[in-house]
Amino acid sequence: MRTIPFFAIISTLASCFALPSSVSVRPNTAIKPEAIYGTDFEGTTINASNSVDKVTGFIWANDYAHTKTIMRHDSTMLEWSVFDNSQYSIVGGFGIGEKSNLAKLKNNESYTCESYVEMTNLEKLYIDVVGDEGKWGSAIVYPDGRIVKNEGGHNLVDVSYENHILRFTFTMSFCTAEGVNGYLKFTAFNAFNAVIFLDDVSIHKAGHALTGDLENYPVGSIDTLNTAHSIFYVPNDFVDASSSIIDHESSRALDIAYLPSSTEGLSVFYFSKLGFLVKGREYSFQFDLDAINVRSLYLFYGGTWVTPSSSLKLDLTSGIVTVVGDFIQSASYSEGHVSLIFRVATTFNQNDWSQFQVVAETSQSNQATHIIVDNTQFDLVPIAEGIELDTSTVKTQYQFGESLSLDGLRVYRKMSDGTLEILDASVYSVSGFDSSIAGNAFLTVHYLTFTAKYSIQIIRTPQNLVLNTSLVKTVYAYGESLDLAGLEVSVTFEDNGPSAALTRGSILGGYTVDGGDFDGYRPGSYVITVIYQNVRATFTVSVSEPNTVDYGSVTYTETGK
Repeated sequence: MRTIPFFAIISTLASCFALPSSVSVRPNTAIKPEAIYGTDFEGTTINASNSVDKVTGFIWANDYAHTKTIMRHDSTMLEWSVFDNSQYSIVGGFGIGEKSNLAKLKNNESYTCESYVEMTNLEKLYIDVVGDEGKWGSAIVYPDGRIVKNEGGHNLVDVSYENHILRFTFTMSFCTAEGVNGYLKFTAFNAFNAVIFLDDVSIHKAGHALTGDLENYPVGSIDTLNTAHSIFYVPNDFVDASSSIIDHESSRALDIAYLPSSTEGLSVFYFSKLGFLVKGREYSFQFDLDAINVRSLYLFYGGTWVTPSSSLKLDLTSGIVTVVGDFIQSASYSEGHVSLIFRVATTFNQNDWSQFQVVAETSQSNQATHIIVDNTQFDLVPIAEGIELDTSTVKTQYQFGESLSLDGLRVYRKMSDGTLEILDASVYSVSGFDSSIAGNAFLTVHYLTFTAKYSIQIIRTPQNLVLNTSLVKTVYAYGESLDLAGLEVSVTFEDNGPSAALTRGSILGGYTVDGGDFDGYRPGSYVITVIYQNVRATFTVSVSEPNTVDYGSVTYTETGK
């Protein structure tokens, strides 16, 4: 059990504010510069002989024969046509084209898709995120902007459709059944000669895994919360009470209002449909909280209050935050802001890991009670995906026998969100250093299961060369070639360490030979010079005169030429 003191600040309700009125003209949207996948179709020609996925690399159509680019609203758009007129007609999507399966997106990371979409001659449009079990997502988008969350597929959050701009966030999941990265699919319902116009498509890294605000909901009833794309589930006992969506501190917030008959704990609402959560990973979870007539607030995770795996208690009377269980890692409360880190267990079933139950204990019975929640946010806690080295200022040349120095070495942890975090030297190790072996070597840096290498050089300063020529031919008959096969060369060093035998060949770090212009057809002495780095040693060989034969009146001299 861990306890953390806090000071609760109860805020008053702010005045209402008006939402901006909707417009029907096409806004001037632009592809985000950080888009991983994106296209505005400008300068692009798509028709029956030039399918969209071959051009964009990630957009596909179910009917390539009738898919084409057109000019509309002074912009080049893609026209998706539906001609089969069945109740459910797959239109197309992002990610299973001929050239791409959204392979640039990382598994378990969250992404936001944004696009200009016009819908004609269809009742509604289904958006589906296709992934592995527990990572499907589905929502229904109506032409008038209404959003309904499909049951059974919660990996689709922050869905909105306003002024023809469709936005939603999803978590990438590899689809084992189809052997591809997860993809997005659009299906028209009750379509008759339906057409969908698409423009300014972008898929980019999501700022958050989920931002559960209520800005697109009208002030008043919360009936739609339990069926729409909101993450709030309010039990039926509270739907018909005075609970509602309110304007609160210049924002839309959920106000659970009731008149408790006792001070005992009562389940007031759930953070639910959290299907985007990835099993085995940690998340940060935060929200703003105001409470009136509430003594304690509980969050149960990994099950309900009956059999919870972990729980968080905010005791507003004593000023203590209490965490029980292993899945909620830490928690804090400050100035009306609740923040916690929790881990999604791999053993949880769908209902356990995809919701938090909120239970309230009131201070007094039969007194007006309000629990006001706003600005809910989930973020995947980044994990290390590798390490990166900066060796620009670290020592990379060592003298023989010198000790290892890691001064100046910078080791960075590469995080799943793309950031780099410098590591303290106490959390990584370095292997492969042996200054008793001269030459080039690699040092390996180890952190967790990750490794990275950098090269060093062990240098010995040579002092003298020692030549053993006892097996070397030093006197050559006229016409013979130089033969140094029996030459043995060793080197002594200034460090007074052991000498080392050398092989011939500078590429291998050995010695080279200057043959002193040896010519087997030119009798005389020749100085053979052995060279290793900056030291030299010599020995002498000779070539004999040619043989002369006297045949009486004729003298023959051997020249060999």
